[in-house]
Amino acid sequence: MSDFTGRKILNSYFPTNLLFKTQCSAAPFVELTIIDRLRIALSNLERTTPHKILSPPHQKRRASVAIIIRIRSNPSYSVNIRTKTTDKIPASSSPSETSEVNSLEDFWKLPWVTNGIPEILYIKRALRNGDRWSGQMAFPGGKQDPEDVDDLDTAERETFEEVGLDLGNRDQFTHIGALDDLEVTTTFGKKLLMILCPFADDDEASTPSTRLALNISSTHSLNTSYNEFSILRVT
Repeated sequence: MSDFTGRKILNSYFPTNLLFKTQCSAAPFVELTIIDRLRIALSNLERTTPHKILSPPHQKRRASVAIIIRIRSNPSYSVNIRTKTTDKIPASSSPSETSEVNSLEDFWKLPWVTNGIPEILYIKRALRNGDRWSGQMAFPGGKQDPEDVDDLDTAERETFEEVGLDLGNRDQFTHIGALDDLEVTTTFGKKLLMILCPFADDDEASTPSTRLALNISSTHSLNTSYNEFSILRVT
């Protein structure tokens, strides 16, 4: 999947500007943080039925990618967006706290999540001759194999093979939902290359990548708290 396709997916569901304003009864406008926006977007995605595209007879190729979203705990402070002041967070606020989480709503209420730093996991593909996606930034994922049960199975298998993350482990990951399928075409849309199926998962445990496939150069956690993406960590 090309970096352009990845940005198209993100811009459709996760706009990168820091705040947006909405009408409410208590005040003319309410400013929402990026965590608020992310919570609303993922809650809507969880309830939305995606538009699925069937593969035409002349092109059966399908591929799936995983948009892995994690909240990194801020160890010392959070910035109040409205006042630009610094608010201290209790030292006990961390992903290891024992609060029971049975749903996404429970997850968003955790103090370390409320004051946390949202990230999206990207991979950088290795430089390889003959590889259409060589050297590009992308989401983990790849083409569907005949043994895959469905598009989600493809996303989970490819993610495990590429970066060692088991999205099927519900103790660490929450499957949020699927985004609309996309038609990936050649330049000017003259030829259909594949149907791309994006899925979103929440990494509640901030699970590190355990290994990289030979076709993956590195992984990058991209901070979504600012107007522009910036690389926070390379593993």
